Formats: sequence, structure tokens, C-alpha cells
Amino acid sequence: FAELLSRTTLNANQIHFINMIIDYLTKNGTLEPEKLMDEPFTSIHRDGVYGLFDEDSVEEIVRIVKYVQKQAEIKTG
Repeated sequence: FAELLSRTTLNANQIHFINMIIDYLTKNGTLEPEKLMDEPFTSIHRDGVYGLFDEDSVEEIVRIVKYVQKQAEIKTG
């Protein structure tokens, strides 16, 4: 997420959303990409990730989430 944050200009809600993802991953270890359209992520925007980011950014966020999930599976598997 650091790369995404460093090369794009995000508004406060977008930064908060990314931080929520990081907090969720820290607490739970994994995150199904579909969850980005559910609580707690819809607390910022009712459409979740799609309400805050353009399609390219959504794809990148999902790619990062999937990567983190795959790494967690490797470590626990």
C-alpha cells in the first residue's frame, strides 16, 4: 500500500479507507476482496471501495489484498 499511497494523490476518505484495510489485515491476517464492499468499509462510502476509487485503483487495491492473503496462506500452510 505504501507504493500506492506514494504515487497517487488521495483525499482524506481514500487514505482512511486504505488505513482501514491495513488495520483489518493487521487484526485478522486476511481479507477477502469481496469484503471491501461490506462493513466496516461501507462506513466511509455506501459503495465501499468502488465509491471511493476509480477502476484502476480498485484493481490495484484488490491485487494487493490478494497478494497479502496469498502470503498469509503460505505462512500458515
